[in-house]
Amino acid sequence: MTRRTIIIIAGLGVLLVVLAVALASIGTQYDRTRIDRDELQFERDGLEDQVNSMSKDADHLKTLSDEQRKTIEQLKAELERTRRSTVQSPAPALSSAPQPAATP
Repeated sequence: MTRRTIIIIAGLGVLLVVLAVALASIGTQYDRTRIDRDELQFERDGLEDQVNSMSKDADHLKTLSDEQRKTIEQLKAELERTRRSTVQSPAPALSSAPQPAATP
């Protein structure tokens, strides 16, 4: 073999090693990116579940709040009716007869 052929083969060997290292680096970066994407997707799914759960809780609390508001309005109306009936029918007058003193 001539010297020129040996240099070409050595150059191709070096080029092959550089390409192999570059391919390995790209593969490693790709794997890391895929793993990160999978972790983020898993985290997103968990967050979506939390959002759905909180939405259900918020709806339930709104329903309870509406029910309590209705109850309060009913109690206010009942209180107002009771006050009106008390004002319209005065309390019985106290008798003016003296009460007997307590004997020891």
